Amino acid sequence: MKKQVLPFLAILLGTLHYGCGNDSKIPDIEETYIFSFKSEVDAEAIGCGYTNYEKVGDWIKKQIREEVPYISTKQLIELGEYFHENHINFPITDHERSDWAVEIIDRMKPFLVENEFPYNVYTVSESSFNAFTIPGGNIYVTTGLLNAVSSQDELAYIMGHELGHNENDHTKELARLYKYVEAKEREGGFWSLSNAVITQIAASICGKPDELECDISSMYLLHKAGYDPEKALGGIELLKSFSSPRRDGDWNAMFFAFFRTHPWSEDRDNCVTSYVRGAKVRAECEKIFENTMGLVATKKSPLNAREYPIKKSKSIKKIPKGSDVQVICDCVEQKYRKNRDWLYVSYEENGKDYNGWVDKKYIKINEKF
Repeated sequence: MKKQVLPFLAILLGTLHYGCGNDSKIPDIEETYIFSFKSEVDAEAIGCGYTNYEKVGDWIKKQIREEVPYISTKQLIELGEYFHENHINFPITDHERSDWAVEIIDRMKPFLVENEFPYNVYTVSESSFNAFTIPGGNIYVTTGLLNAVSSQDELAYIMGHELGHNENDHTKELARLYKYVEAKEREGGFWSLSNAVITQIAASICGKPDELECDISSMYLLHKAGYDPEKALGGIELLKSFSSPRRDGDWNAMFFAFFRTHPWSEDRDNCVTSYVRGAKVRAECEKIFENTMGLVATKKSPLNAREYPIKKSKSIKKIPKGSDVQVICDCVEQKYRKNRDWLYVSYEENGKDYNGWVDKKYIKINEKF
């Protein structure tokens, strides 16, 4: 008798477990990031300061473009090869984390707009915390930087930043500046040479907004490549620890701030951290509905059921007007939503269930079934 009961109990418990598991349609807490910018970024629209630098920098770039109106991808790659052979003064080496840098770039490549460059990654023997890119897509990271990072997420911030210089044409503008200065030096004469020097200095000083663009660009690229933006912020913490602290309060601080080629690390931290935190999307049930039906009653037909409760998120299924849906729960009020409530619903079509978030105002809740 016991031999017959035990298999029966096992089957019963298994069935109950399977049934309860399938019956539970309440979604887990869902989180993702919906970034305002992809890899191409407009610094003026970020709202992180340095607006005057951006305006002057754009004016300088415009003047240079009039002198050097066109530069091809082939020319950029050739110029990069020239720089690599003649101006990279650090020995090329290897590091136990060099493979991290290469892997990160490879994972980011599918999401690039500018994908005609080879994007070679080189490790250079240098103790400073640094990375840089040159026209043509070559990217260099120092052994000092690779020693400092503790995760691929932190390094992804650095690598995404360097890719951002190509994505936002900063390296192309650098190549134009190089050719512009070269032309002025060939002309000779006091005014031409003075113009070249002043333009180089001004372009360097006014490049601060470019750095902020690359920081923002990096967050999109690393997230799309599967890295964690919150953990990647550790890369900026490292940058702060290796940089001189911001100096405020007297003319000396203002003087040094003006001639810096990069924004203060504190400013970069504040800008990127607020951007990442503001981009986080979180969906969590507050009130659970049991056996509640709803009717899609909206002028906007078909209604989009979405992966996350926000309009920019991925659409899972279009539900026709007049369709019945099962209402599962609502969503906790979130800072990224403005006066909008969301319902998590289940819609059946051709024997398949589609679950997703929809705007509450498009669902008329009926009596329980």
